Amino acid sequence: RKEMLEFDSIFYEKSKLMRDGFCRAINEFVRTNPRINFIFRPHPVADPLYWHQNLAPSRNLTILCRDNPVPWIKAAKAVVHAGCTLGLEAELAGVPSIDITSIYGDNRKESVSSSVSTYKPRSISELNSCLKSSLKQKNISHLSLTSTRFKDILLENIETLNNHIFDWFDSEAIGFPKISNLSV
Repeated sequence: RKEMLEFDSIFYEKSKLMRDGFCRAINEFVRTNPRINFIFRPHPVADPLYWHQNLAPSRNLTILCRDNPVPWIKAAKAVVHAGCTLGLEAELAGVPSIDITSIYGDNRKESVSSSVSTYKPRSISELNSCLKSSLKQKNISHLSLTSTRFKDILLENIETLNNHIFDWFDSEAIGFPKISNLSV
């Protein structure tokens, strides 16, 4: 029990440090691009108060904490994310995603969203270049749902799922298929 509490405490502190680093990166990015409008969508289970208190007030930044983000994604020229599923949703919608996990030193395992991102900058200056490229391009060729790499990523992701849940479904004769809807 003590080890679990210690692990949770360390994990929580690391998560806070990564969140703070992400916040600093977003603040700098927004500040260096005053003529571009940004919509910031915190994770649905995140405390929105943190973001309202820590993202620098700016005329070009709006924080949206509810409702469906898909209309915003489809209207965007690019989606900046930190391994979030919004990055994957953007790529699927044909909008380039920019994974900024390297900028602030996120040390979590690379997510599917990070893997399929069009851009993976390592600095704010690279991030600005990625944004400029996204704004200039009209038709960007993205990872298609039929591409081999995309299918490989989906298969790898399926393998990480909890097999006990699939066993439970099978024991209840529910027959839950072990396949991603995205690959059908």
